[in-house]
Amino acid sequence: SDDSRADANETRTSEAQVVRELLGEMADEFVEVLRREPSTRSEQDIAVLMTLLPNIKLFANLPKSVLEAVARTARYARKEPQQSKVPGVSEKIILSQQGDHDVSTLFVILSGNVAVTRL
Repeated sequence: SDDSRADANETRTSEAQVVRELLGEMADEFVEVLRREPSTRSEQDIAVLMTLLPNIKLFANLPKSVLEAVARTARYARKEPQQSKVPGVSEKIILSQQGDHDVSTLFVILSGNVAVTRL
């Protein structure tokens, strides 16, 4: 529907604003690099990420070796919401579920709220 497309566009705009607030003029290039498959990134792509990651408070004090590992493996992903069965919650996005095998994933939420539940 037109309302759901408008909501999705508003969310993308909100996410873009958050990234721009964190990284300024380089925000678009940062997201562009993160959207590339990590195995296809050039050394220049890694350099862009290595330059910008320390500007994000979460990564500011990490050693260079950790920043490089993040730069070589991080991905930008946007998950689409699903209808929620939880009273008072209209939509949900499941990032991970109990039993998922990749427990080394860190999610950085750019906009919205998060709840951790156990089923």
